[in-house]
Amino acid sequence: MILIIGAGMAGVTLARYLSSRNIPFRVFDQQAEFKNQGFGLTLRGDTISKLLPLLSLKEQELGPAVAVDRKTGKTNAFLVNVVTGERFAAASFKEGASTRDFRTNRERLRGVIMGDVAGSVEYGCKLVSFMLTTSGVRVVFENGVDVEGSVLVAADGVHSFIRSRLLPHCVPQDWDGVMLNGTCRFPITEWNAKIGPHIGDAAVYPGFGDQKVLAITIYDADWDPYSGYVNVSWGYSRRRKQGDDPLFVRYAERGFDKAKAPDAFWDEIAALPPRDLVEPFRTIFEGMRKRGDRTIHHQLVSLLVPKEDLLSKLQSDKVVFIGDAVHDWSNHAGTAANAAIQDALALGEVLQTKAQLGEYYEDRYPSWLESYEKNGEDFQALHRPIKEWRALLDAQDVEQEKAELRMNAAPAAQL
Repeated sequence: MILIIGAGMAGVTLARYLSSRNIPFRVFDQQAEFKNQGFGLTLRGDTISKLLPLLSLKEQELGPAVAVDRKTGKTNAFLVNVVTGERFAAASFKEGASTRDFRTNRERLRGVIMGDVAGSVEYGCKLVSFMLTTSGVRVVFENGVDVEGSVLVAADGVHSFIRSRLLPHCVPQDWDGVMLNGTCRFPITEWNAKIGPHIGDAAVYPGFGDQKVLAITIYDADWDPYSGYVNVSWGYSRRRKQGDDPLFVRYAERGFDKAKAPDAFWDEIAALPPRDLVEPFRTIFEGMRKRGDRTIHHQLVSLLVPKEDLLSKLQSDKVVFIGDAVHDWSNHAGTAANAAIQDALALGEVLQTKAQLGEYYEDRYPSWLESYEKNGEDFQALHRPIKEWRALLDAQDVEQEKAELRMNAAPAAQL
């Protein structure tokens, strides 16, 4: 019996895999019921390739089932200057981008992954203790549930109870960054008039300013021409300010209200003169407070548990870590969520073949290490000073001019 703690993306993916191979499991979550953990998630091409066999779906079937716009979840290959409207090719510095990447509605994606194991999640189970036994591991929950299994899988997120007990020295490190997200809804008529003409058929429309990013993302839509609507997720992120930054939140600060943007945020947005923003950023960011947008204030942290610690706890406590419980990075690029899904699939394969569980870490750790080192660089690159963006835009213009000259010269050379 495999005991999975946490029914987030990693936990339910592993549950689906084990169910498909008839491997006994139980999955527990401390929430009384499922609560959506976010609005959207960019599913990468390499993750899609690994998921499709498990879901028994073709790629053209997966997209409409989980895409934020109920169509393709198309993302943009460029970033927009939020003041001038100039476009910069994001692929110039964002390695690993794929034309197969698309934006998913996180809740729908989780539901598709779960499939018929949705009823297997045991909610309202807050873990209070776990211990090694002669046959494996025993777990006890606050509600009195007491169960034994062969392996305990820690899929309980960045605030992992299991990691805090076994590896208390492995604490997420704060990033020098700030991120808030919010949601609002536009009737389809208003969307078509004010926003649609600017973003076209894309579901993701990111913009950059001076050390900040303003992003617009569809996370659900009903395209009925009369009664339809578009649900929008907006994002605001930037580098941490020098000195006292009222929006910077440390990992250790557990008392802050992440579901409510502080007054300092609204003051900061008000300091962005809406008339200086190009559309559709002006429409989205001008009326946020008046609309009463639902907001989320994020803690930006990074975590990667040393492999030696992971192997030792696997041997001594029969505990294996997946997802944010073992690694966590800024959620601006979706790398952590994609890694969590791939973790679950890799662990499921090891459990199916009855290989040594240490092989799971040998397989996944190089990828974690690469993402851990690179993700912070990506965040800084996206939130660079405007003078650096200006230099990149100028260099891009020069390259485009050279390309045009080469194209014009080609016919003349043929003559």
